[in-house]
Parts: sequence; C-alpha cells; structure tokens
Amino acid sequence: MRKKTENKTRELIELLKKEKEFIVSSEINEVLNLSPRKEALIQEIKEYSNDEINLIKNFTEKNQNLLIESLKGIRSAQLRVNAIHKATQGFSSYNSDGKSKFISGTESGIKKRS
Repeated sequence: MRKKTENKTRELIELLKKEKEFIVSSEINEVLNLSPRKEALIQEIKEYSNDEINLIKNFTEKNQNLLIESLKGIRSAQLRVNAIHKATQGFSSYNSDGKSKFISGTESGIKKRS
C-alpha cells in the first residue's frame, strides 16, 4: 500500500509541476486538461501521509498564487486595452464659450500648416 501512495504522490507532484509550467507559459487550456487527473489523485488524499499532504499543499498553493497573479495581469491588460479603445473613440472637452463638446477620435479638429 505504501508503494502505491508513493507512486500517486510522485505522479501528483509531477502533474502539479506541469501545471506550473503551463500557467507560467499562459497555456490555460493545458491547465484545464490536467484537471481531471489531478482531481482524481487529490480524491485519494486520505491515503497520503501528513508529509505528502504538506508537500502537495505547498505545490498547489504556489500554483494557485501564480493563477491569481496571472488573472491580475490579464485584468490589468484588459483595462489598458479598454482605455486605449475609449481614447480612440474621442473625448469631451469645453469650447471657448464653456460648453461641453465631444471631440471625435476619427476626425481631427487640428489643421496642419504647410
């Protein structure tokens, strides 16, 4: 029985290492493909020793933190893209009379001088 859990522990740790590589390289679909096998191995956690559980917990927490930081990076990039998109649509400003005027991003009110 001990040999069996050692093999499962080793397999799960290798799976978690692969998961980390996929997270770091932004291969999220590959992370998802690992999930069924990872879940099956984790379901058998009652067979693991406390040392094995702590080792597995360490790997899973690191991967979870990587996923959280990846999500933060994606959200940050999305905000920047949205800001750029909004800027190309135009903006509101005030004319010399103090009235609000929308300035389109597609037509320029600036005239070039030759």
